[in-house]
Amino acid sequence: MPKVVSQRQIRANRHNAQRSTGPRTPEGKARSRMNAVKHGLCAKGPAPRGNPTVKPPRCKAASRNKSGGTAKPQLGSGIAALGKPGRVSRSAFPRIANRQTPRIRRLAREVVINTRYGSEHQADFEAYLRQLRKDLQPKNLLEQTLIERIATSHWRLRRAQRFEAATACQTLENDNPDADAVRSLSDELDSVTADLSLTRERLAFLDQPNSEDAQGLREFNSYLSQFADLRGFKNVDHNDPQFRRTVRETLENLIPHYQGEIQSLHERLKQAQADETQNRQRRFHLASVPDGENLQRLVRYETMIDHQLHRAVSELRRNRKTDAPPKKMAHPKNETKAPITEGTQGKDTQQ
Repeated sequence: MPKVVSQRQIRANRHNAQRSTGPRTPEGKARSRMNAVKHGLCAKGPAPRGNPTVKPPRCKAASRNKSGGTAKPQLGSGIAALGKPGRVSRSAFPRIANRQTPRIRRLAREVVINTRYGSEHQADFEAYLRQLRKDLQPKNLLEQTLIERIATSHWRLRRAQRFEAATACQTLENDNPDADAVRSLSDELDSVTADLSLTRERLAFLDQPNSEDAQGLREFNSYLSQFADLRGFKNVDHNDPQFRRTVRETLENLIPHYQGEIQSLHERLKQAQADETQNRQRRFHLASVPDGENLQRLVRYETMIDHQLHRAVSELRRNRKTDAPPKKMAHPKNETKAPITEGTQGKDTQQ
């Protein structure tokens, strides 16, 4: 429902409106026309040079000078020096070109990853950016910024390719059942071979103990004590003929058992190695393309960088097309036509 305004309120509003209507004279309008301007960065045209009415933007954390006062940046002259929005004058560009090397190094420090766990090569990025500037020859600050965007986009695409290669390597190393089977069989074969060697050493100690090998003699006596406990010999002398005969028979029966097991493990290990070699190329092709979360991350990352790269290249081409002088149109030569006489026109009309 619309609000009802009384006649008394309408008359009061009209009376108050006549008191202050702003400047009316041309001089007052000229003085107050820049009152609403804060910095002029979004203005349609350049601000007047040295205009005292242009107010610099005030930030929350204003910088302090040595005397304790607030340092106000003068943006009026800087805006006027731009001449054209987004462009740098030709006279200012040689000073920018002389500072290209420090600018490249600052950009490299911001883009190139350098940590104690690993780092990228900063010199490679600097060399690539210099070659890119040499080939494209930027003419102003805008083109220089676009070329830097192209270089950083290419560098980040290389980083995505390294991520893809590292993901494939990690998948091949961590998820390899054939290699795990080969490693397990190899460990089991080493263990059985060591048991066979130890059994032969115990037979040698049983036939002729070596008194000089004190450690080997202690281990052999410990084995005889364990053997007596397992076979039910209580308080038996280790030099008892019947006990030593039982030990000999047991050790001699273990040797062919270990030999047969070693032969079987050799055959299984050979087959596992053949399977691992056969499946290696297949697993390599499967792991060369990331899957799951890694694939989604890689696709999103490369898509984002591709958009930035193509946008920077298109903007650079558009800027150079705008700066190029217009081509002169070739006007066709004036062809001389024969004048039409009245008699001829009359004959055509009659026909």
